[in-house]
Amino acid sequence: KDNWLVTLTKRLYTPLLRDHTELQLDLIAHALACGKKRVATLLTQECSWEGVNIDGDNANESHHKISHYASDAITGDGPRQMKAIDSFYAARFAYLVQKLKTLGILGNTICLWVTEIRESHDQGEFVWIAAGGKDLGVKTGRFQNYAYYGPHNDPRTDTRNKTTSDLFVSIQKALGVNSNTFGDAKWCHGGLPEYFSG
Repeated sequence: KDNWLVTLTKRLYTPLLRDHTELQLDLIAHALACGKKRVATLLTQECSWEGVNIDGDNANESHHKISHYASDAITGDGPRQMKAIDSFYAARFAYLVQKLKTLGILGNTICLWVTEIRESHDQGEFVWIAAGGKDLGVKTGRFQNYAYYGPHNDPRTDTRNKTTSDLFVSIQKALGVNSNTFGDAKWCHGGLPEYFSG
């Protein structure tokens, strides 16, 4: 019943999404390189869109559904599918980084690969990946693991937790905006010195 849909997903949608994403990344990179833009954001797909599964054997299991259960098997294949999806987007991020490097602007550009949510709508213990910014004083080539304090799904209850705002404080400082807050000041602790000490 689902064989035609699986074939469509794998043979048509994945290459189309790849090509479309890389075209947008090309436009972003060239706009930054020629000075037409200073900030760019690319949302590849809505997280709630049910129809996307990069490499699934069961087309009824979408990227959204898989992300809810990335640690548990879904029809026996959830963890493998989540790895395939993450690998797909990691390759697009690497494509952008290489493009910026080729254009000679990676050292003065900060790229951030983010998600708005973690497994099962949790809002703590994110994994975000940053690249570039070496010429701006960003400390590159490292993995930083911040301790997580507090209840499973409410990082706001413990002020020792590092926040998204802390990361953006450091990014804006690296880019010349000397402010210790980004967004709501109560979630800011002055930045992340392990990322940018300036």
